[in-house]
Amino acid sequence: MFNTNAITKFIGLCFMFLGYWRLTDFVILNPVFTFSFSIAGFFFILFDLTTHHFEQLKREKEKYYSWKGKILRFLKLSLLFLTAFSIVALPHLTLGWEQELILKLNDAIVLLGLGIVVFLIGLKSDQEIDNVLEVFEDVENRLKNIDDKFSGIIASKDEEIEKLKHELKELRDDSGSPGSI
Repeated sequence: MFNTNAITKFIGLCFMFLGYWRLTDFVILNPVFTFSFSIAGFFFILFDLTTHHFEQLKREKEKYYSWKGKILRFLKLSLLFLTAFSIVALPHLTLGWEQELILKLNDAIVLLGLGIVVFLIGLKSDQEIDNVLEVFEDVENRLKNIDDKFSGIIASKDEEIEKLKHELKELRDDSGSPGSI
């Protein structure tokens, strides 16, 4: 079934085709278009970073509806809007920028974006490790509880055995015949 994710995937595929065609000189891109794509990619990266922080907030349910959560939700929508604006409208604006400035800004945005992506990969890896450690701690605590319960059961059974041994000894002593039971 098609959903809104399908269009996102198709747009991504189209960008990959465009990149391949540019590599093979099948298309020649105006630097303004390349700049607008870089800006859009940068906003996507910021969106992903914001989403990561938003997901962390959602784990802390009491803060999810706080002012910080509302700001992050607004920021996510704003970044998606800026991404779409950068792809659709920015290349058609008459900004009058010199090509050298556009290329310089494009380089800076690509490097900033790459830095954020690498940083975000590290953040997500740390979060995954923390999640795995939390699961291990939870399993360890559950196993400790089970061990404590079984230890308690064994201890109570040991007490019952000792009590029965004591009662058996008393019965033997009362009957006067050792080993007759």
